Amino acid sequence: MTTSQSSAQVYDHGQDPAAVAADIADLESYVATEAAAERESEIELALSKPASVANLVLLLGYILALWFQILDFNGRAREDMAIVVYFLAFALLITSGMIELSVDVFSNRLVGHGRYHSDSPNWNRVISSLFIVAGTLDIVAFVYWMRRDFDVEDKVLLISSYVLLIMAVLALYFQVMDIRKETWREVIVSDRIDLGANVVVFVVSVMGVVLRHMDNSETDFGDATDKLELATVPIWLFTSVLYVATDG
Repeated sequence: MTTSQSSAQVYDHGQDPAAVAADIADLESYVATEAAAERESEIELALSKPASVANLVLLLGYILALWFQILDFNGRAREDMAIVVYFLAFALLITSGMIELSVDVFSNRLVGHGRYHSDSPNWNRVISSLFIVAGTLDIVAFVYWMRRDFDVEDKVLLISSYVLLIMAVLALYFQVMDIRKETWREVIVSDRIDLGANVVVFVVSVMGVVLRHMDNSETDFGDATDKLELATVPIWLFTSVLYVATDG
């Protein structure tokens, strides 16, 4: 069959060659878009796995931290078991931060997650680094506490509290910037939960700064500081539960 005959057949069926070419182009564009979306979904799934593990490790760390706080409140903080629980708790908290840091070092997040947003991996690295630094400072302070050098312990904990506050401010700021791109009705449930968790993290970080200033004050607050510290740990635990819930 000649080219002219083929063209004639096309016209016989009422199809313009230009329209056919446009349909083919649209089909190719659709296939390419679907393939890109599938690749993005695969990448998102791959990134969500370490982030979910990080949140589970974070949750376990805060459970152990609460256990230690209860032991401390009952005067058992210097027992060997309590010391082991403390170091395990903060080792897990630091590990969770390192896992999250690795996500932003080796890849780019496609969606926000927990304390982290999707616009700039550099700021996510800062947030993870601040969390790791704060946990490390807490361990340093605990070593001074074991040596009964309470003045140095209080100062180190004060620095740690400000590091956490800076982290909380950054996390909340970037998440608000993410959410502002959509109307509230368009924001998915997991993002709303993350926002609530980050607001709580900010509040409890402010409480931590107040607590550490009380510890460094010459005023005797009695057991008020112990009670306040005992109250903050369950709140940290609650935020980690919220982060884990958004992974479900």
